[in-house]
Amino acid sequence: VHNLRKVMDEVFGEENFVAQLPTIMNLKGNQDEFGFAGTHEYTVVFSKNKELLKLGEFDIDEENIDDWEEDERGYFKKGANLKATGANSPREKRPNLYFPVYVTQLDKVLFERESAEDVEMFPITNGQEMSWRWSKNKMIEENDDIIVVRNGGISLYKKQRPQLGELPTKKPKSTFYKPEYSSGNGTNEFNTVLDVNFGSSMRPKPLSLIKDIVKISTNSNSIILDFFAGSGTTGQAVMELNEADGGNRQCILVQMPELTDERSEAYKAGYKRISDITIERNKRVIQGYGKKNPVNGKLGLNTGFEVFRLEQSNFPVNQWRPDPELGDDQNVAEFEKYVSAKEASLFSDLDPTKAILEIAIKEGLKLDYTQKNLKEFENNKIFELTDNSRTILVCIDSEIKIETVELLAKDYNQSKFICLERALDTTSKWNLNHNLGAGFKAI
Repeated sequence: VHNLRKVMDEVFGEENFVAQLPTIMNLKGNQDEFGFAGTHEYTVVFSKNKELLKLGEFDIDEENIDDWEEDERGYFKKGANLKATGANSPREKRPNLYFPVYVTQLDKVLFERESAEDVEMFPITNGQEMSWRWSKNKMIEENDDIIVVRNGGISLYKKQRPQLGELPTKKPKSTFYKPEYSSGNGTNEFNTVLDVNFGSSMRPKPLSLIKDIVKISTNSNSIILDFFAGSGTTGQAVMELNEADGGNRQCILVQMPELTDERSEAYKAGYKRISDITIERNKRVIQGYGKKNPVNGKLGLNTGFEVFRLEQSNFPVNQWRPDPELGDDQNVAEFEKYVSAKEASLFSDLDPTKAILEIAIKEGLKLDYTQKNLKEFENNKIFELTDNSRTILVCIDSEIKIETVELLAKDYNQSKFICLERALDTTSKWNLNHNLGAGFKAI
């Protein structure tokens, strides 16, 4: 966590540090850790600009918060009856816990009578002598934590103070905890979706934890990026939040093509790479992962995703790199040799779908761009690519006809046009440069 903080300080600036939250993942504690039983990991929070940051808050169950009262020490609610019950409660088994207390008119508990109006109480239930849960010393020391309830008689209860994470608040606490954040929940949720017991080979984050992080750090139209997607918990969290509140959040999950251990249950189940698990989990969430586990009472979510794999460029010439140990003349000779070898297969090997996608990405279009074939161009296939902010025209034909150049110059001189440089002769290139200017790009 110290090294992570240093990296984040360098990337975002230490002035944009927001919080370092101990995040309770195992309240019982990991007994395998040295010296102390580990209960927590850390959630480190930074912003791009802290001055502009607006963190969200949790929804709060008003009925739940109404159960609590407040005194000078803080919140409390009625806990257990101080009169013990059970097999070990009779007086003869715990004689030191059988003694009288006195309740005043003002509902204060005393241990010696001060007034004739004080009511004497013994721990008696249905005529049987029992015992108190607390010793006399504990009752004296924690007298302010005793509640007197009058309901046809007098009963004594302890004040139950909120435990870790028990008292709900809208503002997230600096100790990040809910019982649902247990690491065991993450494993169970993951196994349920994949319908395979992966044991300890996968340690997915709990769904509730990721949902809460998304809730407080984004809005309903945000794009959430997870650069260490793992089992794909973030994808499931985003989709289920959208389903619950009608949001339009989108997410990008990135996972290296890391191989699963051949001895693991994941490998035996057919998942050769971690990314295979990421993809399959999110497929199953969309489908509802089986009739036994429908999402919100129905099978399937009205959503979807696309999978992209990082590959070499679709344009072979662009893959050549000069060798810094060679001189300029020799590098030029090597480049010409490379081009000569690739030129014959350049167009035949080019996959149109992949090539157009690569151009769209390099031009900064969003991945949900639309693609349309412009029918007015009869001599070449010209594609119009549009996202919600801009439009470009793309052609990957091996030759751009003169009629196409003339139509572009006449009717599309305000558009950006991208084509293969080898598809143009000198005249066509000059005409496009002259008429389209900065809107023309040959690759």
